[in-house]
Amino acid sequence: MSDAPLDPEKIGTFSEVERAQAAAFARRRSVRWVWRQALYGVAFVGVYVSGLSRSMSTQATDTQAVWNIAAVCLAIGWALCLPVAFIGARDEREQGLSRGWLRLPVRSVASGLLLLLVGPAWMQQAWDVVLHGYGPMLSTIVGLPVAILVVPFIVTASAHTIRDPPTVARLASVIRRSGVRLDAVRMRSVMKGTRRQNAFVIGVWPTRRLVVFDTLAADGPISLDAAVAHELGHMRLHHTIERLAVLVAVIGAVFVATVAVVDRLPVVSLWRTGFVPFHRGVFLGSVPFLAPDPTYVPLVLLGWGVLGIVLRPVIVAFIRKQERDADLFGVRLTRDPLGFSLLLQRLALSNLADLEPTRIARLLFATHGSIPDRIAWVRAEPLPQLEEPPAPAAATTPHTAPVED
Repeated sequence: MSDAPLDPEKIGTFSEVERAQAAAFARRRSVRWVWRQALYGVAFVGVYVSGLSRSMSTQATDTQAVWNIAAVCLAIGWALCLPVAFIGARDEREQGLSRGWLRLPVRSVASGLLLLLVGPAWMQQAWDVVLHGYGPMLSTIVGLPVAILVVPFIVTASAHTIRDPPTVARLASVIRRSGVRLDAVRMRSVMKGTRRQNAFVIGVWPTRRLVVFDTLAADGPISLDAAVAHELGHMRLHHTIERLAVLVAVIGAVFVATVAVVDRLPVVSLWRTGFVPFHRGVFLGSVPFLAPDPTYVPLVLLGWGVLGIVLRPVIVAFIRKQERDADLFGVRLTRDPLGFSLLLQRLALSNLADLEPTRIARLLFATHGSIPDRIAWVRAEPLPQLEEPPAPAAATTPHTAPVED
């Protein structure tokens, strides 16, 4: 970080070169996102039309066939998307966003593996509910609060508590003024692998954590305080709980809709082919398949993907409103619009954020709003008046009578 004084007129402004570089990177990233969605769609349709799901439905019973087919669909889609992930990792390396072992598409690999674990389980549970009613959902409902409390420990395991006394004292003052119950701010060391800057809140009290990247903290106390104030805004306004509630509501609605559709799939002439021993050889026999036909699993997964894209603008708009509220809370807390503008400017440059998103990009990706928009609204936010401390009480001295000679 340079020690040169900051020019207030240049804070929050970007050159044409910076705008062009960010726009080009955002455009390539959007194209890769479209390719990923398309390749997963190709995988789901391919498994269905090739008859693979039909043959697999004859080799397992009940919901196990559903699990197998869903796992194969997602695994093929993930495998098809791996080249796109490596292209993205190379692009980030060329732009200086990653280095070292992070040159590999670690995030894409991890999210793909998580999808392979969660996707088949949800599909299997949908079929299980069709067979046995909503009783099987109780395990998920009971497990959700446990996951909410445990996951923050896993995600923030590599983050350590800030130990620098002046920084600790300064952040403790910000936390105290925010009215949030938080023991400390934690820092994650990512500087060796990336130049990205970030801060986030995860979990709910008592396992709630506020984490900042060391790349952000290296920019100095102004950026660090503004970032922490923004995240404290999320806490103070209960945004994490709101997001969890919306997420559960959306997942529940999609799940109920899926069960309603699957429950009405045709069950006439759904047969499972098997080998029945006869004399010295075998012949192909048939037994009824009692569950709705797992052959439709790839199409249900395709429907989930399409529905996710349709619902994405609504979710993005909801999160964008939360982010704006957190920005305004943070700037009122720090009373430093220029400091917030400096933070946002540096976030844009370090993360190559899209400075001029298109209409479609705003609908699908702009969860935080564009950086110029955020700078504009933090600068336009009226700051609360400072409360002056009460005047000290007048000093009283004991009255003494004049001394007479």
